[in-house]
Amino acid sequence: MTRIFLIAAAVCDVGIVALHVFVIVEGGWAYRFFGAGEVMATLADNGSWIPTAITSVIVLAALLAVGWYLAAAGILPTPPLLRTGLWAVALTYTLRGAALFPGLLIMAHISAFDFWSSLVALAIGLIHLTGAIQCQRTTPWAGSQPSET
Repeated sequence: MTRIFLIAAAVCDVGIVALHVFVIVEGGWAYRFFGAGEVMATLADNGSWIPTAITSVIVLAALLAVGWYLAAAGILPTPPLLRTGLWAVALTYTLRGAALFPGLLIMAHISAFDFWSSLVALAIGLIHLTGAIQCQRTTPWAGSQPSET
């Protein structure tokens, strides 16, 4: 099985982790710049723990995705729920990106940030989706060892 899409998906997730850790460290201006909204930015500027907690959940979810995709590529040991994890991550990114299209169809005003972040999410989602499909097709047991019976 070619592992390129599984590894590329994990690399994308590492990028997501790095970006969100950067935002936590930098605070309010970074929350504003990356489109988290004025409420999150103001909370961060005022020293609230809430933006850090919310962003940390995203970091943990992305780290979990890194583990699942590297496990599917055979680089890490197989975790529980590997197949479910691969599909959940792939569909989350893909649907987040695809959410842009209904707005475009009804000619709604879409900010430049929403447009570009949706396209990035869709591209990352398609990489994850391709990796999940390849894994599904080539290993029906989704990375775990087949029984020895």
